Amino acid sequence: MTPLSPTKILTRAEAKAILESVEPTCITKLQKRAMLETLYRAGLREIELVNLRRSQVEWPCEDNGGHCVLHLVRTKGNRPRSVPVPDALHEWLARWRLADENWKSEMDRESAYFFHPILRNWERSYSTQTIRNILVPICEDAIGRHVNLHMLRHTYATNCAEAGVPVPGLQRLLGHRDVATTMVYVDVRGEVLAEQVRGLT
Repeated sequence: MTPLSPTKILTRAEAKAILESVEPTCITKLQKRAMLETLYRAGLREIELVNLRRSQVEWPCEDNGGHCVLHLVRTKGNRPRSVPVPDALHEWLARWRLADENWKSEMDRESAYFFHPILRNWERSYSTQTIRNILVPICEDAIGRHVNLHMLRHTYATNCAEAGVPVPGLQRLLGHRDVATTMVYVDVRGEVLAEQVRGLT
């Protein structure tokens, strides 16, 4: 299968610029940052992000070896999967959970969804269109080019492949039915390839 076009993958500098463009100075901005971090560092699809429930976030404990895991139920093709959370993402998920719990306690509100509207309809999930309306402008303003949220997933998959995650493992993380779909991410970016061969003798 033909490798994914480089224009559909964010460079590391672009990803960093997008994430750091959202300063978590209030609960709304903290939620936006946490959602972007989740899309980028866990490779979720939009539909998986909006349907993620609080009960599906497994926090580190002795029973799970101290790992944070997202247990995705409503996925493309209805293929549930579990995605381990890197430490960098765990930090943002924990910050959002604490702020959200404090806010709900103060406002006497409740929601089963991990990410939910804040000002109204807080008991419901976001729609995927609303998520696009919120997050896409942030991404495009940060790097000055067209972005869709699926590019964050493409970038996650590429990062995993370049970090040495084997193809079967990457297929499992992404929830692909056909391994051929996963293979488009195996091609290594030139910037990474150059770094990998720099020390060869």
